[in-house]
Amino acid sequence: MAHALALIVLVIPLQSAVRLAYHLDRDTRAQASVYVNTRSQPAIFERFAAARGDILTASALDLDRVRQGGVRLIVTSSFDYDPYFAGASLPRQRPGVYAGAEAYKQLFKYPYVEIKPAYMSFAFSNPTIRIVDIQRPLRATD
Repeated sequence: MAHALALIVLVIPLQSAVRLAYHLDRDTRAQASVYVNTRSQPAIFERFAAARGDILTASALDLDRVRQGGVRLIVTSSFDYDPYFAGASLPRQRPGVYAGAEAYKQLFKYPYVEIKPAYMSFAFSNPTIRIVDIQRPLRATD
């Protein structure tokens, strides 16, 4: 019985480690780059949405100005937007935390494609990526 229990205790974490190692080389950011490149649409990438991000955070963008500049796609990362949402759910945060969360809520009203990791996010690998299409301004009812 002890051997069976020891085997179970070893196999479960080992299975998880093998899956994690396998998926580390299949990062969602690479999938996002392929998606954007095949569409040939001007895009802006957040810092954790690409190997080299264009901007620190999409929450600081003036979407009308960006759109007028010819950009159609904003590529965001859960490593960028999740901390704002988590922080905004807590009391007594700095105003920028609430403003950032609200900016992401507004951004995610636009249509987007979401690329989720096949296994899990881990240590700045495989964030959930949202590729937001800002081509058309939102209507007041959106």
